[in-house]
Amino acid sequence: MTGTPEALPWATFRELIDSLPGYTIDRAREEYRSQPRIQAISATDFRWHNDPVAEFGVPVDLFAEKARAQAVPGFATLALDGRWMAPGRMGWFAATDATESTRIGYWEAANAYINALPDDAWLIAVDCHI
Repeated sequence: MTGTPEALPWATFRELIDSLPGYTIDRAREEYRSQPRIQAISATDFRWHNDPVAEFGVPVDLFAEKARAQAVPGFATLALDGRWMAPGRMGWFAATDATESTRIGYWEAANAYINALPDDAWLIAVDCHI
């Protein structure tokens, strides 16, 4: 947001939980949310699911490429041969162990599979929650 200093992504604070003794998730959340840019975003009507710094703090062409890559596959893809493709394991409340590199690998594999399907193939999106 214009007029605010660059913010550190959530991953920076999350990594400190594992590397600094006594650094808790509550402290990580507090320090992340205390950044002026995060406060400015939070004060708007805009709501995000992921970290807006990591999501939107990239060059426009990279943002567009990432958006195109994840537009169709969803979180996981079940191939006709029974093969399950996913970037990681999904847990409660959409928690996942996926990383940026496993997501990219998944999007590449899933999109290659989808692009190789016959033109008259039907794709079905299923959204299940626990």
